[in-house]
Amino acid sequence: MIEKKSDFIIVGSGLIGLFIAYFLSKLDFTVVLIEKNKLSQSNYALKDVRTTAISEGSKQILSKFGIWTEINKQAEKIKSIKVFDRKYVNKIDFSNPRKNSVLGYIVQNKYIKKTLIKKIKKNKKIDFIHNAKIKDISISDSCVELYLSGRKIKASLLIACDGKKSFIREYFKMQLFQKKYKQKAIVVNLFHCVDHYNTAYEIFLNTGPLACLPMKKIDKKYFSSSIVWSHKADFIKTLDKINEKFLISILNEKLNPILGKIKSIISKNTFPLSAQINSNFSSKRIVYVGDSAHSIHPIAGQGWNLGMRDVDSLINIILKANSLGLDYGSEFVTDNYNKQRYFDAYSLYQVTDKLNYIFGKDDFLSSKIRQLGFSLIDKNKKINNKIVNYAMGIRNVL
Repeated sequence: MIEKKSDFIIVGSGLIGLFIAYFLSKLDFTVVLIEKNKLSQSNYALKDVRTTAISEGSKQILSKFGIWTEINKQAEKIKSIKVFDRKYVNKIDFSNPRKNSVLGYIVQNKYIKKTLIKKIKKNKKIDFIHNAKIKDISISDSCVELYLSGRKIKASLLIACDGKKSFIREYFKMQLFQKKYKQKAIVVNLFHCVDHYNTAYEIFLNTGPLACLPMKKIDKKYFSSSIVWSHKADFIKTLDKINEKFLISILNEKLNPILGKIKSIISKNTFPLSAQINSNFSSKRIVYVGDSAHSIHPIAGQGWNLGMRDVDSLINIILKANSLGLDYGSEFVTDNYNKQRYFDAYSLYQVTDKLNYIFGKDDFLSSKIRQLGFSLIDKNKKINNKIVNYAMGIRNVL
């Protein structure tokens, strides 16, 4: 059996796992990154048609490690956000109070993954093992031992980044609190005729939110946007099955006032909606990061940025442990990570769930409360700016 030693083992090579591996390697740590899929067979990077909303706070983290300049080439700025409740007259306009700064950026996942995988494959500090099946995991007072076919990997800390259906969480029977919504979402990237002017839109319908996100122009004649529409599961299944012409006609009916005529579909994908959070984000020599720790309703578009705040905290704690000469898998790392990250994640888990509930109700009282709330936020710049600052994720970073 081949044996390899490393500072860290990361399981899962989604965006969060790829970023942690890259950041740790830049700090001169050694990493073994494990992915269950076979990259060459599944066309791993190009397969993901989703987009990611990157906040200003997340951008600052990426800039610290010198990777933002490359991601920025494929990023479209969000300069303003318009939120509507049912009708276009019930609205809130959000814009950035800071000069020379924007509210966020929209990037297609495939471009981020391609950039990261290219760098990671050339990085001698990272051993990227794909098409890997974990046979066993052993945790002792001194290390983590992970067994693959014919291979044993030893490290100080196991970092679980393997998504909502985390193998690591299930293997160690970490308790999970979960809420399944009777909804699915469809993501449609499309070409349209009217300039989006770097504006993101969120329309709260009684059936679920419909978000419209500005994408970088990839066609000389038409503009590009990404639509994320949450609705009853059966309705989304129908949208996914109908022909492109019919789907365009339905989207035109909803979005013509802001996008003009929709010309064609670039790509589409569907996924079920649920929210979940672990009872704890760490255990002995293990930390759970991103979707393996928490997953929230996409109503606020903050799930990925929440994961990046996990990354920020974990890296800072590891650096502190290193400066003190402590074991990277010690309770100093695992306990501090859980303390720093749980409240933020749990709060957003609850807020997004309640927002989805409130905006789904159509009774007279709920409608009036939303109407008054929209009017207050739209007219009160102090409240408006506080919401903007939170969405931008401006905070101390690495």
